[in-house]
Amino acid sequence: MRGKATSNATSGGNAEADEQDGGTAKATANSGIASAEAIGDHPGGSTGNDHTKATATASKSGEAFARSVLQGSATAKSDSGASNAQDSGGGLAKSTTFRNGTSQAFTRDECFATAGASDTDSSADADCNAPLGIAKAFADTAGFATATADADCTVKAVASGNNSEATANCNQSDSIVKATATGGGKATGSDTAVPVCDTSGGGTAKVSSPGGDCG
Repeated sequence: MRGKATSNATSGGNAEADEQDGGTAKATANSGIASAEAIGDHPGGSTGNDHTKATATASKSGEAFARSVLQGSATAKSDSGASNAQDSGGGLAKSTTFRNGTSQAFTRDECFATAGASDTDSSADADCNAPLGIAKAFADTAGFATATADADCTVKAVASGNNSEATANCNQSDSIVKATATGGGKATGSDTAVPVCDTSGGGTAKVSSPGGDCG
Protein backbone atom coordinates (compact mmCIF):
# COMPACT_ATOMS: atom_id res chain seq x y z
CA MET A 1 0.00 0.00 0.00
CA ARG A 2 1.62 3.23 -1.18
CA GLY A 3 0.58 6.56 0.26
CA LYS A 4 0.23 9.93 -1.42
CA ALA A 5 1.19 13.48 -0.52
CA THR A 6 -0.18 16.46 -2.45
CA SER A 7 0.44 20.16 -1.86
CA ASN A 8 -0.82 23.20 -3.74
CA ALA A 9 -0.08 26.83 -2.95
CA THR A 10 -1.42 29.96 -4.68
CA SER A 11 -1.44 33.73 -4.06
CA GLY A 12 1.66 33.61 -1.88
CA GLY A 13 0.42 30.71 0.24
CA ASN A 14 2.58 28.00 1.81
CA ALA A 15 1.51 24.35 1.58
CA GLU A 16 3.34 21.28 2.89
CA ALA A 17 2.16 17.66 2.75
CA ASP A 18 3.93 14.59 4.12
CA GLU A 19 2.83 10.95 4.04
CA GLN A 20 4.39 7.87 5.61
CA ASP A 21 3.57 4.14 5.57
CA GLY A 22 0.56 4.33 3.29
CA GLY A 23 -1.14 7.49 4.56
CA THR A 24 -2.69 10.19 2.36
CA ALA A 25 -1.86 13.85 2.99
CA LYS A 26 -3.20 16.90 1.17
CA ALA A 27 -2.41 20.54 1.84
CA THR A 28 -3.93 23.48 -0.03
CA ALA A 29 -3.07 27.12 0.69
CA ASN A 30 -4.45 30.24 -0.96
CA SER A 31 -2.61 33.15 0.69
CA GLY A 32 -2.51 31.06 3.89
CA ILE A 33 -0.37 28.37 5.51
CA ALA A 34 -1.43 24.72 5.30
CA SER A 35 0.36 21.67 6.65
CA ALA A 36 -0.83 18.06 6.47
CA GLU A 37 0.84 14.90 7.79
CA ALA A 38 -0.51 11.36 7.45
CA ILE A 39 1.24 8.35 9.00
CA GLY A 40 -0.36 5.05 8.01
CA ASP A 41 0.08 1.54 9.39
CA HIS A 42 1.58 -0.08 6.29
CA PRO A 43 5.34 0.43 6.63
CA GLY A 44 7.51 -0.33 3.65
CA GLY A 45 4.58 -0.14 1.25
CA SER A 46 3.06 -3.41 2.49
CA THR A 47 -0.29 -4.44 1.06
CA GLY A 48 -3.66 -3.65 2.57
CA ASN A 49 -6.16 -0.80 2.68
CA ASP A 50 -4.96 2.24 4.54
CA HIS A 51 -7.51 4.94 5.36
CA THR A 52 -5.16 7.26 7.22
CA LYS A 53 -5.89 10.74 5.91
CA ALA A 54 -4.87 14.29 6.74
CA THR A 55 -6.26 17.31 4.89
CA ALA A 56 -5.37 20.95 5.56
CA THR A 57 -6.89 23.89 3.70
CA ALA A 58 -6.02 27.53 4.39
CA SER A 59 -7.10 30.82 2.82
CA LYS A 60 -7.14 34.56 3.61
CA SER A 61 -3.91 34.35 5.63
CA GLY A 62 -5.34 31.54 7.74
CA GLU A 63 -3.29 28.70 9.23
CA ALA A 64 -4.42 25.07 9.05
CA PHE A 65 -2.64 22.03 10.46
CA ALA A 66 -3.83 18.43 10.16
CA ARG A 67 -2.12 15.28 11.43
CA SER A 68 -3.43 11.73 11.43
CA VAL A 69 -2.00 8.31 12.25
CA LEU A 70 -3.03 4.65 12.08
CA GLN A 71 -6.24 4.65 10.02
CA GLY A 72 -7.53 7.91 11.44
CA SER A 73 -8.69 11.06 9.68
CA ALA A 74 -7.92 14.71 10.42
CA THR A 75 -9.33 17.69 8.53
CA ALA A 76 -8.41 21.30 9.25
CA LYS A 77 -9.86 24.28 7.40
CA SER A 78 -9.06 27.92 8.02
CA ASP A 79 -10.68 30.84 6.24
CA SER A 80 -8.52 33.21 8.30
CA GLY A 81 -7.68 32.30 11.88
CA ALA A 82 -5.95 29.16 13.16
CA SER A 83 -7.31 25.63 12.76
CA ASN A 84 -5.74 22.49 14.22
CA ALA A 85 -6.99 18.91 13.78
CA GLN A 86 -5.05 15.93 15.09
CA ASP A 87 -5.86 12.24 15.34
CA SER A 88 -3.61 9.78 17.15
CA GLY A 89 -5.94 6.83 17.70
CA GLY A 90 -7.85 5.97 14.55
CA GLY A 91 -10.60 8.52 15.10
CA LEU A 92 -12.06 11.43 13.16
CA ALA A 93 -10.98 14.99 13.96
CA LYS A 94 -12.38 18.09 12.25
CA SER A 95 -11.54 21.73 12.89
CA THR A 96 -12.85 24.80 11.06
CA THR A 97 -12.29 28.53 11.52
CA PHE A 98 -13.67 31.70 9.96
CA ARG A 99 -12.98 35.41 10.49
CA ASN A 100 -9.90 34.94 12.71
CA GLY A 101 -11.38 32.34 15.06
CA THR A 102 -9.24 29.67 16.73
CA SER A 103 -10.25 26.02 16.94
CA GLN A 104 -8.70 22.65 17.63
CA ALA A 105 -9.97 19.09 17.57
CA PHE A 106 -8.10 16.10 19.01
CA THR A 107 -8.98 12.40 18.84
CA ARG A 108 -6.87 9.97 20.83
CA ASP A 109 -8.93 6.84 20.19
CA GLU A 110 -11.58 5.59 17.77
CA CYS A 111 -13.86 8.55 18.50
CA PHE A 112 -15.10 11.80 16.95
CA ALA A 113 -14.19 15.41 17.69
CA THR A 114 -15.27 18.50 15.82
CA ALA A 115 -14.58 22.16 16.61
CA GLY A 116 -15.58 25.35 14.87
CA ALA A 117 -14.87 28.99 15.66
CA SER A 118 -15.66 32.25 13.90
CA ASP A 119 -14.79 35.86 14.67
CA THR A 120 -11.76 37.34 16.40
CA ASP A 121 -11.12 36.13 19.98
CA SER A 122 -13.45 33.14 19.58
CA SER A 123 -12.04 29.77 20.63
CA ALA A 124 -13.38 26.22 20.35
CA ASP A 125 -11.70 23.06 21.67
CA ALA A 126 -13.02 19.53 21.20
CA ASP A 127 -11.25 16.49 22.63
CA CYS A 128 -12.18 12.80 22.76
CA ASN A 129 -10.11 10.13 24.47
CA ALA A 130 -12.11 6.88 24.42
CA PRO A 131 -13.74 4.57 21.85
CA LEU A 132 -17.11 5.85 20.56
CA GLY A 133 -16.77 9.17 22.35
CA ILE A 134 -18.19 12.27 20.65
CA ALA A 135 -17.07 15.83 21.41
CA LYS A 136 -18.38 18.96 19.69
CA ALA A 137 -17.43 22.57 20.41
CA PHE A 138 -18.57 25.72 18.60
CA ALA A 139 -17.84 29.37 19.36
CA ASP A 140 -18.45 32.74 17.74
CA THR A 141 -18.34 36.46 18.49
CA ALA A 142 -15.53 36.14 21.09
CA GLY A 143 -17.03 33.14 22.88
CA PHE A 144 -15.13 30.20 24.41
CA ALA A 145 -16.32 26.60 24.05
CA THR A 146 -14.67 23.44 25.39
CA ALA A 147 -15.94 19.87 25.02
CA THR A 148 -14.19 16.76 26.36
CA ALA A 149 -15.34 13.14 26.10
CA ASP A 150 -13.36 10.68 28.21
CA ALA A 151 -15.67 7.67 27.67
CA ASP A 152 -18.24 6.40 25.15
CA CYS A 153 -20.36 9.47 25.85
CA THR A 154 -21.43 12.63 24.03
CA VAL A 155 -20.69 16.27 24.82
CA LYS A 156 -21.53 19.53 23.08
CA ALA A 157 -20.50 23.05 24.05
CA VAL A 158 -21.72 26.21 22.29
CA ALA A 159 -20.64 29.75 23.19
CA SER A 160 -21.78 32.91 21.44
CA GLY A 161 -20.96 36.46 22.46
CA ASN A 162 -18.14 38.32 24.17
CA ASN A 163 -16.86 36.52 27.30
CA SER A 164 -19.42 33.72 26.95
CA GLU A 165 -18.05 30.40 28.19
CA ALA A 166 -19.49 26.92 27.64
CA THR A 167 -17.83 23.79 29.03
CA ALA A 168 -19.08 20.22 28.68
CA ASN A 169 -17.34 17.11 30.01
CA CYS A 170 -18.27 13.45 30.30
CA ASN A 171 -16.53 10.32 31.56
CA GLN A 172 -19.37 7.87 32.06
CA SER A 173 -20.67 5.46 29.43
CA ASP A 174 -23.70 6.59 27.40
CA SER A 175 -24.09 9.94 29.13
CA ILE A 176 -24.98 13.11 27.22
CA VAL A 177 -23.93 16.60 28.31
CA LYS A 178 -24.83 19.87 26.60
CA ALA A 179 -23.78 23.38 27.62
CA THR A 180 -24.78 26.63 25.91
CA ALA A 181 -23.82 30.20 26.80
CA THR A 182 -24.61 33.51 25.11
CA GLY A 183 -24.02 37.21 25.74
CA GLY A 184 -21.45 36.79 28.52
CA GLY A 185 -23.10 33.88 30.32
CA LYS A 186 -21.13 30.91 31.65
CA ALA A 187 -22.37 27.32 31.45
CA THR A 188 -20.56 24.29 32.86
CA GLY A 189 -21.89 20.74 32.67
CA SER A 190 -20.64 17.22 33.32
CA ASP A 191 -21.94 13.76 34.20
CA THR A 192 -20.29 13.75 37.64
CA ALA A 193 -21.08 17.16 39.11
CA VAL A 194 -23.90 19.65 39.60
CA PRO A 195 -24.19 22.02 36.62
CA VAL A 196 -23.36 25.70 36.82
CA CYS A 197 -25.28 28.42 34.98
CA ASP A 198 -23.88 31.86 35.71
CA THR A 199 -25.56 34.93 34.21
CA SER A 200 -24.19 37.46 36.67
CA GLY A 201 -22.31 39.10 33.81
CA GLY A 202 -25.37 39.10 31.58
CA GLY A 203 -26.49 36.82 28.80
CA THR A 204 -27.86 33.31 29.11
CA ALA A 205 -26.55 29.94 30.26
CA LYS A 206 -28.11 26.50 29.90
CA VAL A 207 -26.97 22.99 30.79
CA SER A 208 -28.50 19.58 30.23
CA SER A 209 -26.67 16.73 31.92
CA PRO A 210 -26.93 13.61 34.09
CA GLY A 211 -25.69 15.78 36.94
CA GLY A 212 -28.73 18.02 36.56
CA ASP A 213 -30.11 20.82 34.42
CA CYS A 214 -30.01 24.59 34.79
CA GLY A 215 -30.87 27.69 32.84
